[in-house]
Amino acid sequence: MSLIVCPECGHQVSNRARTCPGCGVDIAGNIIECPQCGRVRFIDEPQCPYCESASVPVSNTSESIQENAHDGSSKEAPSPKKSFRISKTTVFSLVVAVLFVSASIFGYFYLRSQNEEEAYNSAMASKLPPVLRTYLDKYGSYAPEEHRTIVEKILADYDSMNDAWQKAIAQPTKSSLESFIYKYPKSTYVTEAKVIIDSLDWHEATKANTLQSYKKYIDNHSSGIYIDEARAVYHQLDSETIPPADSLMAVTVLTNYFQALSVQDAEQLKPLFTNRIVSFLHKPNSTLADVVAYMKRLHAPKDILSVTMTPLEDWVITKEIVDEKPLYSVSFTVDHKISRTNLTKQSFHTYNVDSKVNHKGKITELNMQRIQQ
Repeated sequence: MSLIVCPECGHQVSNRARTCPGCGVDIAGNIIECPQCGRVRFIDEPQCPYCESASVPVSNTSESIQENAHDGSSKEAPSPKKSFRISKTTVFSLVVAVLFVSASIFGYFYLRSQNEEEAYNSAMASKLPPVLRTYLDKYGSYAPEEHRTIVEKILADYDSMNDAWQKAIAQPTKSSLESFIYKYPKSTYVTEAKVIIDSLDWHEATKANTLQSYKKYIDNHSSGIYIDEARAVYHQLDSETIPPADSLMAVTVLTNYFQALSVQDAEQLKPLFTNRIVSFLHKPNSTLADVVAYMKRLHAPKDILSVTMTPLEDWVITKEIVDEKPLYSVSFTVDHKISRTNLTKQSFHTYNVDSKVNHKGKITELNMQRIQQ
């Protein structure tokens, strides 16, 4: 027995061993000694891998070859063909390669999935159509069906909303814009729709140019574009406009005053005046007592049988705003008829009356000037 070099892995091995303990390749009956260089090689190789000399036919058995190797003879006998075996190193290398490729493929798909998930979350956070469409263009081919379905529905809803908006502004009316806002309350067009409605309502208010039209705009658009102008015009018109009910209120309270004077009814006079009268018969800071005293003076002469004071309904009413409340100035004439026993005395007078009535229907001022007959 002698040691030879394994032609597969290069380790030393006995020439009588069945296999190489280093790589596991068959040794017995599977090697031959090159007659040119004396190196050991596999018998099925067409030429020596060391000296590149061609193989020569052999017929010796493997035992003869091994004996020749032992006694130093250079004769070489043929041996059976070498059986094909894969070394452990090769197997290990193949396993490592497969694992590397598998890991690379897994990593690729994992990273792609992670990128898709991040892109989806970003698109859903913004919900902007360009971002959503970019997501579908880039990841739509392999994104989860649930993600695609949600994004496609949002885009479809957006397209539907956009079509509705184009129809609403093609010929904008308040009703069409309000219908759009009701159907798409979260649309980015809602602010623009409200601005258009604001302008349409302002146009209607200025076209009517009445207290009611401006008040309607103010009530519906407390933060509107034209709110300051609307309030200014409203107050201007309000200071000039006297509602029929207020005119009737002022006329009624003054008529009741002269009726109370005529019948000497002090109780009827009390609710007609404010507690402090700015001016009564040209006396400033008067009170109800001054009014009652005047009534008594009218009826004091003993020859007077009755007194009748009648407004002539030539009312001239103007309006001013005091402390944000209306105050009505009322000018008119009143006839003063006296029935008396002394027919030589004058029994008829006419007076110009200037008065003021507040928003509660109470007289704050009343002055009279006799018209010379």
